[in-house]
Parts: sequence; C-alpha cells; structure tokens
Amino acid sequence: MIGIILAAGLGTRLRPLTENVPKPLIQLKGKAIVEYCVEKMRDFGVKDIYVNAFHLADQIVSYFKGRDIEVVVEHDLLGTAGAIKNILEKYKIMGDFVVMNGDTITEVNLTKMVVFHESSGKIATVFTNDTLTHNGGTFMFKPLVYKYLPNGFYSLHQQLLLDLEKVNQVTLYKTNDYYYDIGTPEKLNKVNFLLTRQLIKCPTCEKRDRKVILGEMLPDGTLSIMRYHGKDGYTKIVGNDFSVICHFCSEKVFIRSNHVNRN
Repeated sequence: MIGIILAAGLGTRLRPLTENVPKPLIQLKGKAIVEYCVEKMRDFGVKDIYVNAFHLADQIVSYFKGRDIEVVVEHDLLGTAGAIKNILEKYKIMGDFVVMNGDTITEVNLTKMVVFHESSGKIATVFTNDTLTHNGGTFMFKPLVYKYLPNGFYSLHQQLLLDLEKVNQVTLYKTNDYYYDIGTPEKLNKVNFLLTRQLIKCPTCEKRDRKVILGEMLPDGTLSIMRYHGKDGYTKIVGNDFSVICHFCSEKVFIRSNHVNRN
C-alpha cells in the first residue's frame, strides 16, 4: 500500500505563522507536523510516500531532499481530492492507498484499519471517533475511487466523500484513538501542551486497546490523579503514590511518580 500526505494547504487560519513557513513544517515538540504522518506510515510499512505541495512548496521540497519521499509540486492548487488524482495519474498507482492530512496527528492503528478497509467492500474508509463528521484526517481508498475523480480542483471532504456516500461507498472506521487537527493557533497551542504532558493510562485497558486516562505527571514530578466515585463523580488528588480503581475496567492500579504497576 502506498501513502499520500496532503500538504498543499495555504494555512490561512494559522497566519501569521504560515506566512513564512508552510503549515506541515510548523514544529510540534521539536518535530515538523508532517513528520508525524511520515512516521505513522513508515511504522505501518508504507514504502512509497507522496507529499503534495503548493504554498511555499520549495521549503517542503528542501525538507524532504535526500529522503525516499516524492514531493509533488502543484503549480495550480488542485484541492485535496484533485491532488490525489494528480498523484495517481502521474505515478500510475493501481492499488489501495492511505491518505493522511498533513496537519493531523493521530494514534490510529493503520494495521487494524487496513484489515477493516479490506473487509468492508467499500471504496473509501474514513477514520473517525465522531460518527457525524469525516474529521479523523486518515483515509483509505480502493483504486475504483479513480473514476469518481474529475479533472481540476476537487475537494476530498466537501465533494468526493459526499459523492461516494450517494452510492453507498463510504464506511467509517470508528475507534477511540485520538487525533489532533492543527488548524488554528489555539489548536496548535493545545496540541503542543497535550504532546508534552505525561499521561498515566490504565495498563489493563491498554492491553485491550482502550485508552483510559487516570491522571498525569506534573512538571514537578508529582502525580495528579482523578479518583472516581461512581455517581458522585471524580476527586482530583495530587501526590506521589496512589492506588486507584479504574472507572472503566474496575481493576486496582498502583501508581508511583515514575511508573505504573498493576497488582
């Protein structure tokens, strides 16, 4: 399976940050946003990655210079779906492929997603943890999508997916995996904060592919834990050593300032 990263957007909502730097190259925790997408695809086993570029394209070309990644520069903005068609045509891509928005950070498991995609029988699979919108930033397509892609500017969200829905060719891959959209300065600051937090998760739930947060490590090394009291809600407690009952799996978890162990 090949991978396409959509990185040609103008980043208007992030101005003035994007006046001199394209949005995919904005740094998050010391790393370009687009690099998170590349790492996700590489971990999944994608060898051939294509990145489209338009706004400040020379910087994106320079960023990937010397790497086994193809940057496809658009001289006219083609839109997110138009960019996909351009890449499919230019490189004669015939198989299934994964698409990621270049301004999205996610922990979606692509290995599980492709199993779901292949068994669905649908042309498009959309990752989401919201059943009402297509906002997970990660998509998989079968090559039949090509016949739904006209020439010129064409939008993935506002046109292609809607057209595919009309012929019942879209399925949602719904999980509780997180995704962060880096669309505005507020969202950028929030994601920067979230990525630097040391979250404490329930180890039992993690083994079952559930992400249940029990608390977080504070900058001074102490712990901030949310203790669940059933219908009475939560109490926030701060300290070094705790035993808490996970509100999801009901297991007792012993927490210290530098590790988490289950009894």
